[in-house]
Parts: sequence; C-alpha cells; structure tokens
Amino acid sequence: MKNIKNTTSIAIGGFDGMHIGHQHLFEALDENGTIVVIETGYANLTPKKERENFSHHPIIYLELDDIRHLSGEEFISFLKEKFPKLQKIVVGYDFHFGKDRRYSFKDLRTLFDAQVEVIDEVTLHGDSVHSHKIRAKLQIGDIKGANAFLGHNYTVK
Repeated sequence: MKNIKNTTSIAIGGFDGMHIGHQHLFEALDENGTIVVIETGYANLTPKKERENFSHHPIIYLELDDIRHLSGEEFISFLKEKFPKLQKIVVGYDFHFGKDRRYSFKDLRTLFDAQVEVIDEVTLHGDSVHSHKIRAKLQIGDIKGANAFLGHNYTVK
C-alpha cells in the first residue's frame, strides 16, 4: 500500500470505469489527494490495478464488506484514522455509505468537521454518465458511446 499518511484530501467511490464523471471528482483533489476505491465485487469495467492508469493520484482499495456495517460516525472515525491529515472529502451527488446505505453527502457534511465537496451529476449530450450505462452501451455494441462516457478508449486485456 502506498504511503497515505500525508493525504489531505480523498475522493471516495466505486470508480468502475474511471469515466468522465469520476474524473471530475479526481480534479477536485489537492496535490496530496488519494483515491479511495470501494470494491463491491460486481463486474468491473476497469479491474483493480488498471484503474491506476487513469490518475496520477495514489489509489487505495477498501472492501465494501469491511465497511458496510459502519454507522456514519464510525465511518468518519475510520477515515480519520486511515488519513490523519484529512481536510477534504470529495464525493459524487449520489454517494451513499454506511449500514443499508442510509447516509448521504448531507450526513458527511454534518459528521465531518472539515470540507466536503459534492460533485454534481456529469452529463454528456443530456445523458447522465454512469458505469451501468457504459456497460449497457458495450452490450449493444455502441463502442463510440462507451468511449465518450469513459473519456478514453475501452480496451480488453
């Protein structure tokens, strides 16, 4: 695992695909930013180590099963313990966390005593960008559409 002790900002999410919506979150990180990937075990457009090709920020991986049971307060404590210098959390507008996904960015703002930046929905040609939509485009053979949402060419290795 990379040295994350000096991390001052984190972007949290599943980041499957590292698509143009995700890139907006990464752009909000400072020079000591770290990307925190929540691994769900679902099908991934961009497998674990391949994600590192799409950002200069260090990436750490957390297993959803290890944190899904946490209360909002426990989640913030966990993050502060892992990132002692944390000053900023960046999430998407649809981010949820904790037991039964009951907490949202509004709760983050209440529970975290520093900056919480919420990135609004990213759209392309009036359509919101999401990993499940990229998978759907790939299933019907719309490679151009998938690439536009990804912001890079989809590849198979």
